[in-house]
Amino acid sequence: MSDERVILIAAPELIPALRERVGDDGRVLTFADSEPLRALEAITAQHPPVIVLERLFAASPRGAALIARVKADAGLDASEIRILSHDTDYQRVSPRRRGLPAPRIVVAKKVT
Repeated sequence: MSDERVILIAAPELIPALRERVGDDGRVLTFADSEPLRALEAITAQHPPVIVLERLFAASPRGAALIARVKADAGLDASEIRILSHDTDYQRVSPRRRGLPAPRIVVAKKVT
């Protein structure tokens, strides 16, 4: 077993299904889709070989910003971004893009 972590980001209720698809053997570090900044900190610190995003999160503005930030970081060139669906066999690998500035991830706070 490798000591390298896999980072998984999804809505909390979808994490168990994705853990099963990824084959969690103790290497999967999970983050809720509401905490992309914490996930990004772990990604930049650990340089995981695989970053798994749930399809709905990847299609969201926060998910797209996270993907663009990872792709723009030369230190993460070896990290593969996989986009999975929690309820189907859908899987794709996000291709790398170069030459784009890293976007900022903004987390909006709900005003009550």
